[in-house]
Order: sequence, then C-alpha cells, then structure tokens
Amino acid sequence: MSFGEQVASSHEWGHAALASIVTYGLAATPECYMVWYSYHADRIPELRRQLNELKDSGDGVTADAVEALYERFFTTRDELRAIEEAGVRIDRALAELVDEVKLAGRETNSYGGTLNDLDARLQQEEATTERVVAIVSELRHETRKMGQRTTSLETRLNSSAEELDVLKKEVVNARREANTDALTGLANRRSFDWELSRCTEAAAREHGPLSLLMIDIDFFKSFNDRFGHQVGDIILKFVAKRLTETVGNAHFIARYGGEEFTVILTDEWLDQATSLADTIRAAICANRIHLRRRDLDVGTITISVGAAEYRHGEDPAEMVHRADRALFAAKRGGRNRVFSELDLPNDLCLGEPEVSSTERATEGMPT
Repeated sequence: MSFGEQVASSHEWGHAALASIVTYGLAATPECYMVWYSYHADRIPELRRQLNELKDSGDGVTADAVEALYERFFTTRDELRAIEEAGVRIDRALAELVDEVKLAGRETNSYGGTLNDLDARLQQEEATTERVVAIVSELRHETRKMGQRTTSLETRLNSSAEELDVLKKEVVNARREANTDALTGLANRRSFDWELSRCTEAAAREHGPLSLLMIDIDFFKSFNDRFGHQVGDIILKFVAKRLTETVGNAHFIARYGGEEFTVILTDEWLDQATSLADTIRAAICANRIHLRRRDLDVGTITISVGAAEYRHGEDPAEMVHRADRALFAAKRGGRNRVFSELDLPNDLCLGEPEVSSTERATEGMPT
C-alpha cells in the first residue's frame, strides 16, 4: 500500500469510527475512538470479533463495554511494549558487559605476557644495577597501567550492574502493571485468564478441588447514572478493598471487567466457596458509603455472587460459564445473595442466560 493509499484508508477508518460512535450514542473520547478505529482498520482480530459479538447479541454496544475493550486491548499493550523496550536495553547492557569482560581478559593476558618478557630478560641479561633498575621501572610502569585499567573496568562493571538492576526493576514494575487493574489495584482480566489456566492445570494434575466465584455489584449502572462515574470508581475501590480484607492472600482476586470481580479458590470445594462468598457478601453490605467531602450518602452496596466448581478435564471456560449463569440466577432471584451451580433453576441449566452480564447492571434501582 502506497503512502497516499495509507492516508486515504486512515481517513476512511477515522470517518467510520466517528460514525460508529454516533450510531451507538457513545462519548467521542480518545479511548472510544481508538477502539472503533482499530475495529474498522481490522488491526486486532480479537477486538473485531468481540465487538461483532456485542453488535449481534442484542446486548447493545455500551460505553462500559467499549471501555472494557480498551482496557483489555490497549492499556496492557502499552505496558507490554515497556517490557519489550526494557528487554532490548537489558540485552544491550549485557552485550556491553560481555565486551568489557573480553577486553579485561585481553588486557590481563597482555600484562601476563609483559611479566614473562621481563622475567626472561632478568634471567638472560647481565644483572647490572642499571639494567635491573630499568626492568623494575618498566615493570612498575606496566603494573601502574594495569591498575588503571582494572580501576576503569571496575567502574564500568559497577555502572553496568547498576543499570541492569534499574532495568530489572523496570521490567518487574511493567509486568506488575500489565497484570494489574489501575483503578482497584487488583489483578486484571489478563492476569485472571493466566491464573485460572494455571490453577486448573494444577487441580487436574493433583486431583484436588478448585472453585470460582463470579461477583457483580448490584445496580452499578444506576449508581453511575445517579451520582456520576467518580462515585462509581469509589464504589469499585470499596468493593475491591472489602474483597481483599475478607479473602486475604489465601486466594486469587481479580477485577474481571466493569463492575464484575472474580475469586479463584484453590483447594476449596463448592460448599466452602459458597460459604466464603456469603461472608464476602455480608462484609460488603455491612456499611453505608457516605462521602464526607461531598456530604453525599451513597447508601448500601450489595453484590450478587455465582459459584462453580472445576470438573477435571473440562475447559476452564466451562467453569466460568457455570459461575456466570449462577450469578445471573442470583440476580434474577432478587440480588444480594449467593447462588452456586447447584442452585440453578431448570431453565438455566442448559443454554445461555436470557440476560447477559452487560445487561445485568442496566436495570433501575428499586425505589
């Protein structure tokens, strides 16, 4: 594709992106524009596939759904790029370090050769005072040069070691950021997918129990509409904090997307998982949220939870699907409750739920 064709295509994709934003009544934010631009440019097949599913499912392409796509496909890409750049710099620093070591080896060999030559001259030449003084003077000169080279090498090695240490910390931080939800500080969806795969493999290998909780904040969209997105962010952080305090470090907690959270419970059977889920539910709804600075009473936050247990040999997505259906059943059953896969009514035991995760939060708050 020529430069002119690239410019023409870019304009076309840009116009198509804006048209899609208008069609679905979305805010023309840079993040939203980037998602739709990439969709029309077909740069990320998985992003295009997920947007097509949203368009075809009847759930509606909502601002929350687009925001979730942006967080999944673009924020982590920037962080992964930082990891790659740090990796390149580490490779360069290591190459320079290897060159320094090779140079030091050559200089050491040269110094050793000089010492051998001087020793031979001492043995072969007549040991007059003048000749001994000359040889010793030359020896002192070469030793001084070697000392300077050694000091210089030590300085360069220390500098390289410090640079490598900084780069190592940058990689660790970039990896942590790539796997962390920026708002809540919990693990993100990408990290959840990796951890779930690892845990199911371990459970299958050891024939041990493994359970999953899918958690959704009740009426979250209504809170956002009523109080604004800043309050919505406060609610998300509040729930994340209560989750962390209740679950502790024993299990893996993640923000699944939007107002949904997940907990992977290793070595826990379904009945243990549902018991913990109810403890979490009670801890979250135990207090009202009151914002002192704004003198705003947000009220009590409640959650609905779905629980499922891993069946050895199944795809991890199947367990997620059962937990998600149990969560939907808890929503339909009145919210602020825990349902396990064993509590699913007959009409939810097979097939997809009638209402998707995106639609759960769109229903109005009771008056």
